[in-house]
Amino acid sequence: MLKHTLASELHSKLPDFTVLDAGRDDMESKSIPEDQIRVFDTIINEFGSVMEDLDNLSDFHDLDKLPFQKEEILNAIIGTFEVTSDQNKRETLEVGLLALSQFLENVGDPPN
Repeated sequence: MLKHTLASELHSKLPDFTVLDAGRDDMESKSIPEDQIRVFDTIINEFGSVMEDLDNLSDFHDLDKLPFQKEEILNAIIGTFEVTSDQNKRETLEVGLLALSQFLENVGDPPN
């Protein structure tokens, strides 16, 4: 049986994901400093690792499972989306945004 989840798709693309691949001209046109881009990369990659560990985006998860505040992850996804022209990365970021919506307050742990 072929098991394909959004989480595995997200993680398969994000561990090697770097916004700096977008190209200097693209980054300069958006006026986002390189050090901020590195922060975005770190946040997105750690979020990708969490998604791999959870491996199921059809469930809701508690906010405490996130490696950063939800708003920080959201800002990193949006900021990265704005500086990359690579369509594959943009699609991956869209999947990440969808995955982020599955994290809510007071969900708790799943029952055993």
